[in-house]
Amino acid sequence: MMQQKYLPFTEQQLLSHFARVKRNGECIRNDKHLKYYNVSIRRYNEYLAKNPNRRGNPLQKTRAPCQIEKDERFWIAACMMIIFYSRNRTEQNSIFLYLRRPTVMNLQLKG
Repeated sequence: MMQQKYLPFTEQQLLSHFARVKRNGECIRNDKHLKYYNVSIRRYNEYLAKNPNRRGNPLQKTRAPCQIEKDERFWIAACMMIIFYSRNRTEQNSIFLYLRRPTVMNLQLKG
């Protein structure tokens, strides 16, 4: 598991969902994306190990190491992976698509 709270999947699971990239005429795995997640997780874990009580720490000191807590990449990846690996993924995807559907109110505001 990469990170218990923010990305509860293995590296292989996450990597299998990244689009392949073309490098030197060859289609390869995109390890660069995986590196982003690993660096952020490592920085967060190191910070928490050194600062078990974060209360009172200045935002300037916590912003970079705690980026994982507010990082949209983590939230999106975790949400999509949870849906993908869910036993009820067809039902959950239907709900997701329903929520994205334009509503009458949205259409009226655009007009």
